[in-house]
Amino acid sequence: MQTEILNAIIHRDYSIHTEGTPVQIDFFTNRVEIHSPGSLYGRMSIEQLGIAKPDLRNPALAVMAETLTAAEHRYSGIPTMRNAMKGYGLPEPKFENRKNEFVVTLYNKAEVEKEAVNTEPVGDLLAFLS
Repeated sequence: MQTEILNAIIHRDYSIHTEGTPVQIDFFTNRVEIHSPGSLYGRMSIEQLGIAKPDLRNPALAVMAETLTAAEHRYSGIPTMRNAMKGYGLPEPKFENRKNEFVVTLYNKAEVEKEAVNTEPVGDLLAFLS
């Protein structure tokens, strides 16, 4: 999760439009959501994440993170996330470009098992009500 948080800090919008809005991390029983102020920057689309070279919103932060931390090399954050999730047998991260924020959702194994077991919620509801 370190990669995801570092990406959120590096790529967030630091303009006056998001002033005072922090990166937000929400923990749920079945997932973690990382909300980063500002939507995708430049010409990047969700489908291109981890494949195409993105425009950098904060190049100084990216260089500083590469130099001063154990951060991945530039443009490798998304592939690193995907590989880590796959390595643990978890679903790929979900990326959402919402109005004024970018959200990464990381699901845990419990979510996958829950979806596999609960395939007919209507039938379960009817059985419960009987």
